[in-house]
Amino acid sequence: MLFNSYIFIFAFLPLAVAGFFALAHWLPRGVRRRAAIGWLVLASLAFYAWWNPPYVLLLLFSLAFNFAAGWAVARRHGDRRSGRSLRRLALVLGIGVNLGLLGFFKYADFFIATMNAAIGADFNFLNVILPLAISFFTFQQITYLVDSYRGDTVGYSFLDYALFVTFFPQLIAGPIVHHKEMMPQFRDERTFRFDPLNVSVGLTLFTTGLFKKVVIADSLAPYANQVFTAAENGVSPGFAEAWTAALVYALQLYFDFSGYSDMALGVARMFGVRLPVNFDSPYKARNTGEFWRRWHVTLGRFLRDYVYIPMGGSRRGTLRRFANIYVVMILCGFWHGAGWTFIVFGAVHATFVAANHVLLMMKRHRGAPDDHGGRTAAAFAWCLTMGAFLLSIVLFRAESFGSALLLLREMILPSAEPTASPIGLDVAAGLTLALPLLVFCLLAPNSNAIMADYHRPIAWRPREEGGHEPAAPKWLRWRPTLPLAVITAAMFVVSVLLLSRANEFLYFQF
Repeated sequence: MLFNSYIFIFAFLPLAVAGFFALAHWLPRGVRRRAAIGWLVLASLAFYAWWNPPYVLLLLFSLAFNFAAGWAVARRHGDRRSGRSLRRLALVLGIGVNLGLLGFFKYADFFIATMNAAIGADFNFLNVILPLAISFFTFQQITYLVDSYRGDTVGYSFLDYALFVTFFPQLIAGPIVHHKEMMPQFRDERTFRFDPLNVSVGLTLFTTGLFKKVVIADSLAPYANQVFTAAENGVSPGFAEAWTAALVYALQLYFDFSGYSDMALGVARMFGVRLPVNFDSPYKARNTGEFWRRWHVTLGRFLRDYVYIPMGGSRRGTLRRFANIYVVMILCGFWHGAGWTFIVFGAVHATFVAANHVLLMMKRHRGAPDDHGGRTAAAFAWCLTMGAFLLSIVLFRAESFGSALLLLREMILPSAEPTASPIGLDVAAGLTLALPLLVFCLLAPNSNAIMADYHRPIAWRPREEGGHEPAAPKWLRWRPTLPLAVITAAMFVVSVLLLSRANEFLYFQF
């Protein structure tokens, strides 16, 4: 079920919210919390089942297995070495089963294709349908297992654990939530009390995200699709077409994921729940390291806390640090898709991040500050970062190396520009749409900054408190007023009128 669908907006969501608060309000005090949580679990499973009902069994198996594994990993056996060994064995087994399921469903055909190409074999493809959200709920449950091993979890019931994993606002495309962020909220009595302000804030965030997705991202898609599809068919674009396609796709991906993030935060807030920040104006970044701290924040947090730091992080020398960066960024690319283009995308960004660390070390060695030294230098740093990202995004979007190289060749070493567009893309129309949006991404405050007085996602802070983004100017900050309600309603109406052309969120394929 898509957030941007009639069935979700006008049936599923109102019913889910109404049922949750009706049970939490009208049932006897001793059972109301469990009944409301049970309702949300059932609603979340129904939400997942709408896509492919049989795969609910896979999700239920994953829930039961990981809950049992978490219990085994957390179980105390005194200080005996045998007890620690059993816990470690349970942890390895739990992580292995999770990664095995992810590898089978997401990467089996990729490995078969690689094997066929490497040794000239002709193994048949499995053609397994990728279960929706498997990348997200797999990583989420691995964090739970590792934290259980470390002794950082408490005795959650299976119902609480099921809601932590399946809570539908974050189930399909994140954020990847941590049990310490979610479980306490489901134990807080205030979560189960209906609050009109929560609904008002939630509807505003949801509508903002819906507008970004339906009105902006889906309007950009045809321009990018035209060029990338032609390149996949062997048609070489012109210089202007290639750069326009890269820019348009970068903005489509931005507003698609930003829109989903706003909608997820908004739906959760309607239930009185705050989710962690997952998107924080990455196109304002002035280096690739900052970019990845702003883009898909919770994925970066997972890779930092559960891969980079356990491998030694930056504590074991410069060469080991760079090796760890490459491992993490290649895993990040591979997580996004089962293809060599994604692996190379991750390696390219690892090179960008490593280069940024080298520059910082050189600056510190000279005693220079880490910042960019004035507006001109900052503007140059932004242009370099954005230009590098636009080149790399071709690998992210292209269906094959052949089409990616076709586009990159024209972007870097253009042939003579033909008098007529070889693909027929209306470059002027694409740029007329894209360039103002790029300026908007660069200069406008994001949703978190605008809503900061009434809603702050977990882990989001304004620049004044050490975060990336300053709080929006007072005249731009959201307040529950009639004029802003009218503007929100107008955005909602426009978005609903365009729902008939709704497309899947791009991150659903990851």
